[in-house]
Amino acid sequence: MIRIRFGATIFRAAVLLLPCLPTGCGGQPAATSDQMLRGLVSSVPGAAREAGSFQYLFVEGEAPKDAQRPRYTKCSFEIKSSSISGDAATITVVVRAVKDNKELGETEWTAAKVGSEWKLKSAPLPSNVK
Repeated sequence: MIRIRFGATIFRAAVLLLPCLPTGCGGQPAATSDQMLRGLVSSVPGAAREAGSFQYLFVEGEAPKDAQRPRYTKCSFEIKSSSISGDAATITVVVRAVKDNKELGETEWTAAKVGSEWKLKSAPLPSNVK
């Protein structure tokens, strides 16, 4: 009888701890730099609706002028390719119009890792984005 309880206790403990083995008990594994950059780039249109949120995406002092911010709300952005070297990244971004999903062009953005976060250093728009 003692063995059954002991065995059942070990079984319960194993079932409870099994999900922790691949990732640790803290939950999901940390995002990769590529995943973080994709999240950063895709968040630009929503963040551009508010000056503080938009500036937060950029390295301090590198955000486009506030008069340019509304142009970013009219677009969606998708990473075509990226190159990461240490704490710097170069990103080729496909820009599309939100209203009809028409491709407006490709542009090259740069990003830098600040602490544990990626921030944009430059995010130019194609000249045909008004």
